[in-house]
Amino acid sequence: MEYHSGLEVVPFERHQFQEPGQTHPQVAPNKHEDPEAVSGESDNTESLESGTNSGLGEEKIKRKCGLPVRLFYAVSIIAILLTLSAIAGGVAGSIKSRTKPNLHTDDDKSDDKNENILVESRLAAANWTDPNGFTHRFIFFQDPSSAIIARRWDSQNHTWATINLTAVMGSSRTPISSLGPSTPLASSASYYQDVWNELHLYYLTPENTVASVSLYNLTNEPNDWVKSPITDLGLATIPGSQLASAWSRCWGDSCGRGNGMLLYQRPDGAVNIVNQSDIFNPITVLESRSIARNSSLAMIAEVDFDVPANGLTRLTFMSESLETPDLGTAQQTLYYTDHWASGDYVLRDTNLPPPSPKVQFAISTLDNFNSPIFMSLLPDGSVTCEMWKAILGHWIGIPSVEFRGGPSTVNFSAIAATEEAMLYGVSGDQILQYSISNTDPPQFDYVGTVYP
Repeated sequence: MEYHSGLEVVPFERHQFQEPGQTHPQVAPNKHEDPEAVSGESDNTESLESGTNSGLGEEKIKRKCGLPVRLFYAVSIIAILLTLSAIAGGVAGSIKSRTKPNLHTDDDKSDDKNENILVESRLAAANWTDPNGFTHRFIFFQDPSSAIIARRWDSQNHTWATINLTAVMGSSRTPISSLGPSTPLASSASYYQDVWNELHLYYLTPENTVASVSLYNLTNEPNDWVKSPITDLGLATIPGSQLASAWSRCWGDSCGRGNGMLLYQRPDGAVNIVNQSDIFNPITVLESRSIARNSSLAMIAEVDFDVPANGLTRLTFMSESLETPDLGTAQQTLYYTDHWASGDYVLRDTNLPPPSPKVQFAISTLDNFNSPIFMSLLPDGSVTCEMWKAILGHWIGIPSVEFRGGPSTVNFSAIAATEEAMLYGVSGDQILQYSISNTDPPQFDYVGTVYP
């Protein structure tokens, strides 16, 4: 199958200031000779001072400003040279100040800083259905001050609300510690009628430990954010670890409330998973030899036909391994009922670069959780994806996704997806939302601007 890219990415233009050669005025050598200087006796020019008794008489000395003529002109020449030197220095300094790049110009501000979203911000997303059947969506990112911001969509009122989580937690006894740029973020929500409705946001502290804030009653206390117990464990990660979260559940009595899951990379490079119902016993699901350091991570629940009522207890997560130091491969790791196993490679039509902040994974699903779609943000701001089409029994690849509608040009710096076939991306100083249509190949259609 041949694939043809329809996405054109506008290259980022860098404007470099070139300092022109500086021009320093040069002082010409002084060629002036004193026209009145006396070099000796001249014919018939001698003047005798009256009243002298000397037989030879005395030569009368010419003066200017009280100084002998020779001395007067010597002092004048020195003064002129000093003045010209000062003028040359001032001119050179003025030229240099005009030609030196200004590191704080308006152009630089527009290129390097955003007003709404931190340039290096990551993105996390989760969806939740309330007991009345209304959809709620949560998008998390960092603003230019590095504070964590949440945007919440209410499908009943068709409105987005903004919550500054750093400010909210700052007034509590458990504030969010100062975060650096590009802090990894992951989120998942769990819900079942009016029995439980929870939301968890995970992030990393500057000390490279896992932290979390949560809502434990989305229905009745939708603004009661609290620190999650997992924060107190101080789970250590490799510097640069990424995070992924999903909610595994089924509808039988034995499933209880389901399990919120979190993936992170340990200091030795192996990947652990933490179950919210058993946070004290993380499990290793991928050894360090099988994953690249600082690999992006993404995870989603899928239908498991071996459990009652076809519950969503099968987990799939996506990570990167390296074939060579400069070439990566996206891989699946799967959980079947009671064990983890390696799955297929994904994004097989894409040459992935090694892990970096500009390579980010996301997973969504179609066909009622039967058809997962694996996506990756690439360093050029484009998105590539591959989907398992369950009804057809084969893979569908899109080397370069075409985003229909919305801004004419998008260049993403972060992406995240939810279970309901929604993709979110930071492009410039905006967060954009796209729905993934169930077509062959899938289409990404513009829904709207999430923020600002």
